[in-house]
Amino acid sequence: MTSAEASNLDSKNLQDVSSLLKIKSKTFLGYNFITILVLSACIGSFLFGYNVSLLNTLYSTIEWEFGWYSDENLSKTYNTWLNTVVFVGAFLGSMTSGSLVSSGRRRLLISVMCIFLLGSINLAVSNSFSSCLWARLVSGFGVGLVSVAVPTYVSEMTPASVRGKLGVFHQLFVTVGIFVGVVLGVFLESIPEAPSNSIPRYFDRFWWRFMVLFQLIPIFLALYLFIYMFPFETPNFYIETDKPQEAHRLLRLLNQKDDVEKDMEMLFLAKKDRDVAQQKGLTLKKVFQNPVYRRVILIGCVLSAFQQLTGINVFVSRSNQMFTNAGVDKNWVTWCTILMSLVNTVMTFPSMWLIEYLGRRSLLLWGSVGMLASVAPVGVLLTVLKTSDATKIISVVGTVSFIMFFAGSYGPVLWVYLFEMFPMEIKKHASGYATAVNWLCTIIVVFFSGMIDDNTSFLFFSVCCGIAICFISIFVLETKGRNLQDSPYMLDKEGNTLRMSSKVDLL
Repeated sequence: MTSAEASNLDSKNLQDVSSLLKIKSKTFLGYNFITILVLSACIGSFLFGYNVSLLNTLYSTIEWEFGWYSDENLSKTYNTWLNTVVFVGAFLGSMTSGSLVSSGRRRLLISVMCIFLLGSINLAVSNSFSSCLWARLVSGFGVGLVSVAVPTYVSEMTPASVRGKLGVFHQLFVTVGIFVGVVLGVFLESIPEAPSNSIPRYFDRFWWRFMVLFQLIPIFLALYLFIYMFPFETPNFYIETDKPQEAHRLLRLLNQKDDVEKDMEMLFLAKKDRDVAQQKGLTLKKVFQNPVYRRVILIGCVLSAFQQLTGINVFVSRSNQMFTNAGVDKNWVTWCTILMSLVNTVMTFPSMWLIEYLGRRSLLLWGSVGMLASVAPVGVLLTVLKTSDATKIISVVGTVSFIMFFAGSYGPVLWVYLFEMFPMEIKKHASGYATAVNWLCTIIVVFFSGMIDDNTSFLFFSVCCGIAICFISIFVLETKGRNLQDSPYMLDKEGNTLRMSSKVDLL
């Protein structure tokens, strides 16, 4: 069915369209309807952040209850592995996300919730290192799927004019999840200064398990919403599966207008590109043999890598330990982490406006400059002065400042940019590969940061920030205001988008 034929569909008003989608028009029609869809999908983003930060505050209670803290080396090893394995699971999840996205965006979101459910229950009933490790791996797999599923769903459900602003909700909910995980940990008692035969009070043994099971509330909420309230897919998926009528109806509902022929035409062109690519057997090997595709995939992967190589997940997963190593009093460590997490959440809000005002590229660039200015002094002071009073202050200020710049730029922008920059025929797999690189770099950084001095970590983060600034300046192009089917990396000499008919001979 062509776009012209789609325009001849029987005219239906928006109230009729909404009833076809089983949605109460009075409640959801219009911009608020799109926002509610985005917020519902971002429940997965909340679980992403919550599971990444969860161990930061409750690990000391777990190691105390299980008797690991009596052996300092054993405790450090277990902490490193339990923090790292969630990112191993995320890497595996993102690697499989491309093929799973093809089965349906909504279906994938429902599957992710079931995975988080399994991981949380497993961790709550754990009584050994191996059982904790397995539970963290399962939850990490869900995190990896979310990192692709939510941005894909959001990008396909939102018009270009608000895609950047609403795309930031993914990172915003990640930061909210991190913040909630840290705040709930305040109620846990501090670990004893010296190893003893005592065990945590009964409340602590109950509370850390409650923290793990707390995520069942958003899990069941998301399941209810996507099973009963929003039982439909995205317009892109409907076109991919030869259901243009459903795509047409949904686009009219999302855009609040009857004339959606331009959007339909772009979706049909994207489908044609994917069909040609499929007929030509567009494998990963062929993609990298094609310079048109290779360049955009490498740019996406490198940009994704530097988001993690600059250190964000080290701060999120190990901030308590890093503040302790800098000499901050144990009574203040968790409060410093709460401050850091609060800044992480609050500073994501300005990016909702800045991403449309400055554009993706400028915000990435200036945010990276701020990140460099934040971590470089900390690395130098930790090397020269070790744990002096000045180091304590600069460590906290520098870390919070880094989080502020990251949350307002690189953090949210990457998840919008990765799902705008790739041409449609390779988008699902290319975004999955770039996300997998993101998690692979997280594994490397988090694991080795647990084995080396903090001053070395900060100096490494500084170097990576500097390289990221140079890379963005030279290679990254702006995607602001472009249609999802219109990649700035796929333009001919006249500035027109290259279609598969122009690329096919290169395959």
